[in-house]
Amino acid sequence: MADLSQPTQAPSAPRSFASLLDRSYSRAEFLQHLKALIATAQERIRYEHEGGMRGRNVVRHLTALVDDVVRTIFNYCLQQQKMTDPQCVVLALGGYGRGELNPHSDIDLMFLSPKEPPDTLIRETLYLLWDVGYTLGHSVRSRRDAIKMAHNDLSTHTAMLEGRYIEGDQELFQWFQDEIGHRRFTQRRRQSFVRQKAEECQQRHGAFAHTVNQMEPNIKEGPGGLRDYHNALWLGLAAFEAGSLDKLVDRGLLRQDERQAAEEALDFLFRARNALHYLSGRKNDLLSVDVQEKIAAELGFEPDAHKLAVEHFLKAYYVHANSIHDLCLIVQDAATHAPAPPLGSWFTFKRPKLVEAGFVVTDGYLSHTDETIETQLTANPLLLLQAFVIANHHGAKLSPDLSRAIRNQASLLATESMRRSPEVKKLFFQILGQKHAAPTLRALHRHGILEAYIPEFAPLTCLVQYDLYHRYTVEEHTFHCIEALECLGDTTDVSLRTLAELYERLTPHDKALITLALVLHDLGKDVGPGHASHVYRSGELSTPICERLGLSEAEDQLIQVLVVNHLVMNHLAQRRDITDVKVISDFADVVGSVPHLEQLYLLTFADTSGVGP
Repeated sequence: MADLSQPTQAPSAPRSFASLLDRSYSRAEFLQHLKALIATAQERIRYEHEGGMRGRNVVRHLTALVDDVVRTIFNYCLQQQKMTDPQCVVLALGGYGRGELNPHSDIDLMFLSPKEPPDTLIRETLYLLWDVGYTLGHSVRSRRDAIKMAHNDLSTHTAMLEGRYIEGDQELFQWFQDEIGHRRFTQRRRQSFVRQKAEECQQRHGAFAHTVNQMEPNIKEGPGGLRDYHNALWLGLAAFEAGSLDKLVDRGLLRQDERQAAEEALDFLFRARNALHYLSGRKNDLLSVDVQEKIAAELGFEPDAHKLAVEHFLKAYYVHANSIHDLCLIVQDAATHAPAPPLGSWFTFKRPKLVEAGFVVTDGYLSHTDETIETQLTANPLLLLQAFVIANHHGAKLSPDLSRAIRNQASLLATESMRRSPEVKKLFFQILGQKHAAPTLRALHRHGILEAYIPEFAPLTCLVQYDLYHRYTVEEHTFHCIEALECLGDTTDVSLRTLAELYERLTPHDKALITLALVLHDLGKDVGPGHASHVYRSGELSTPICERLGLSEAEDQLIQVLVVNHLVMNHLAQRRDITDVKVISDFADVVGSVPHLEQLYLLTFADTSGVGP
């Protein structure tokens, strides 16, 4: 995506179509030769894609091809109308304006004129573009119309921010850049734009259950899709005049490694979308189950002893999509967060509230009074977890600065001394015992804290279970399980009354233990598909974790019962005669006690509920 804070230039492309203008072709002859050239160029680009060309380069070549076609048709129509002054400028908008055309993307054009548009010229240009087979979105604007639409319609203004010159009146295009572009952002307009874009993003994510790691992701609109990338740059431009990844790094919003991860992710998404368009033969953004194996094969993924090729592909997709999702959230949080005023200021809407350990809450955001917070975290790594405990207690979000500092310093917990620290364990169990621990655990995962403290959890990140039963990756399934368990505390569903009563009887410590068991119950899933023994591997991996946490013998035994036997109740209910005395006796021997039975029942419910929406 181009730097949105600078006038964008057309991608360089050979003027291979210009020869069509050197001869006096009839419309039919011109169209015939033009289609032949387009077909040859498209075949060459597809060959480049199939040969492994980077996704970014393919979309650039596709964009350059369309640029060449639009210019050629526009100039042909000028010749046919015997016009020397086009009286308008042709601009590319949207994905076309960004230079991000995939094989079957729509082509968005705007014809901008000083006053009255040259209707015949525009009409004939559009007819020819339709005749060559393009799907167009177009608008015709005067300068007055453009200003009015940019001020009154957010979607139009967003599209115009990415306007790119194709052909026509260059002075008029320069006026467009000066009057409609980012320099027209007043402070009030900036705030309104940021607020509306953040709300749009929230609604869009909500349509996908706020989940990146779904079995059938949408490459464009889903969380972690291309739209998240665009949203990050739109917000960066409006709030910080940073319309590119490099400028976000310069503003201190991204680290260099995060910028690199976003660049690699964008290239992967382009390549996957190109493959999906070619396979579908049409515009398509849904990576549905029926195309995933074909896409995996086309992109060169291969199976190994533990995983299918499609599982490798989907894991790569989720890793990259999460990089884009994180980018979107980082920029959005920074753009929507007003920095906290000094503690002594009398001119604040809400005065900062000093809480504990140097943390302060202002307008719903938790920050730290020490501007060198990373130095404080290095000196006292306990603050890494304290921040989440305090934020939850006060119903606050981490401020962008604090969030960035924690991400940068998460590795401080990745030492044996910290993993065995009683103080760290106490804070971790406070989080596990919260009424709603799942959001905090997700945040720990996003900031790299969970993997640093429990490294055995890291292999579950974006780990795919390729079947129709599990709709999420393993770590996402884990968080959904915890959410399902916690929903019992608020449910009014009569059919869940028994489970709700059992859950309500749990002490905070008991709740922390069963939540810990859910965090650990699928650690063994990395053994690959079709391995029922993952429950025993999960039990084996849980043992050293419980030992590091300093759990008592009884607590360790409970974790083992829950983790190793989390499939047993479903197995018995579906495949055994539960009235058989021996079946009952053997099951009683497995669980050992009524409290264990009750907690296994709760965990089984959560595990079953967490497999899909």
